[in-house]
Amino acid sequence: MVKSTKELEISWENADDDSEAGISSETNEFAALLADESTAPAPSAGRPRVGDQISARISYISSKTSDVLVELGGKITAVIAKQDLLDGEGIFRKEVGDIVSAYVVSIKNGEFFLSTSLAQGMRNENALETAYESQIPVKGKIAAVQKGGFTVMVHGRKAFCPVSQLASRYIANPEEYLDKEFEFLIKSFSTHNIVVSRSQLLQQQAEIALVDLEEAMLAGTPVRGTVEEIKPFGVVLDLGKGLSGLIHVSELGYGFTDAPGEKHQSGDQLTVKVLKIEPLPGKNTARISLSLKALESDPWLTVEDKFRQGESYTGKVIRLTDFGAFVELAPGIDGLIHLSEMAWGKRVHHPRDVVKVGDTVSVRLLELDSVRKRLSLSMKSIEEDPWFEIEKKFIVGASCMATMSSLRSFGAIAELAPGVTGLLPISTLKHAFGDSYRKKAAPPQQLSVIIASVAVKEHKILLTLPNLDAADEEMESFKQYLREKDQSAVIPSAAEITGAQGSFGDLLKRSIDKQK
Repeated sequence: MVKSTKELEISWENADDDSEAGISSETNEFAALLADESTAPAPSAGRPRVGDQISARISYISSKTSDVLVELGGKITAVIAKQDLLDGEGIFRKEVGDIVSAYVVSIKNGEFFLSTSLAQGMRNENALETAYESQIPVKGKIAAVQKGGFTVMVHGRKAFCPVSQLASRYIANPEEYLDKEFEFLIKSFSTHNIVVSRSQLLQQQAEIALVDLEEAMLAGTPVRGTVEEIKPFGVVLDLGKGLSGLIHVSELGYGFTDAPGEKHQSGDQLTVKVLKIEPLPGKNTARISLSLKALESDPWLTVEDKFRQGESYTGKVIRLTDFGAFVELAPGIDGLIHLSEMAWGKRVHHPRDVVKVGDTVSVRLLELDSVRKRLSLSMKSIEEDPWFEIEKKFIVGASCMATMSSLRSFGAIAELAPGVTGLLPISTLKHAFGDSYRKKAAPPQQLSVIIASVAVKEHKILLTLPNLDAADEEMESFKQYLREKDQSAVIPSAAEITGAQGSFGDLLKRSIDKQK
């Protein structure tokens, strides 16, 4: 039983390895083609015919011409051009003894001529018809874009390729394929009309290439590909033969990046490791996950050799979260600055209040955990704690100028020095200014204050205002006078007294007159 064309193509594609498992022994015509001459069985009565797909061993490579001689077995020698044996980079790498796969394109005077397509060797009038009947790939050039597809020139004749049959994926810009040359299968052939397809050929090649890719993944063997497209989430890599894979942004390397286009461009050649191959249900393709990072050494394995706890380093802010900022100290090595480690003397509600992505900052390494791959960093530890020896700088009972930074329901927050604040209680403000305290203590007003108390551990300073003690004595005397004068008198509150207009003497006179 002779194999189908598709089965023969799969055998051809897989013949690139060193095995001699070429064409099945079921094909009587080619039973002895791959056998070594010293052990080859007797030649078969059948001989290869034009259009047959065969495998052969290279026996001679000419240094003066472009010809390569191959042995078909049965003492049959054939000729194939070096141009047909170039690899994906356009380089001839074959050696004597290598196995090649090709089609018989011509037999002249008993001499066999081979080619991987009709681009070489086959030039007679029946070439296209033979290629159609035998499903031999032919080379064609995209000559024009027309409604529903492309005009393709194949051996001097116009052929039509539907837009859905040119590539294995959607074509957004057909014009980019103009003047490019590809291999096609002839799907329909007549005197006046020729219809060709490239996607079917790609599909056949992809099915075979996918098997090779799975073997590479299981063996951990790196593969090469060409950058086809840059996406925000990663890089699409063309693996050849109709296969494409994605290098997710997290697999581009150990160093942080959120812009894949900064390091890679279309056309770049990359060596990657295959992480996963997931067949897509209902489709003859698969989702292929690739990685560049998997081929690099993990920088966390040597992190303790490069960084020490308690030392200071410079890094780049790469990401902000609600609880802090991540800083990259080296490619693949980043740590967290918690909100509480961002600044002295003030509460940071969000890291954007202090830093932004891209900033270069100095940090101190507080903790290193190489097992969990975590670094704890601090920005404020780089600077001297402003509360260090605070009791020597702000002595209880001393007066100083303070800038109001905020006014809260419980009082005014006053800045005494960078990173050092104190509290003026709301009761003190009302006592001193009455209902106008909001205006008197509004930021950025400056007031003369007195240090009432200092709590170093809690980082708290209580403030008061000058002359409040003397005013208290005067007010208390005034209240005592009213009590002695008339027991039924209504004693005004401090706020009422301090909020009234006029001097203390005027207030006293008005109150006495009122009592009379």
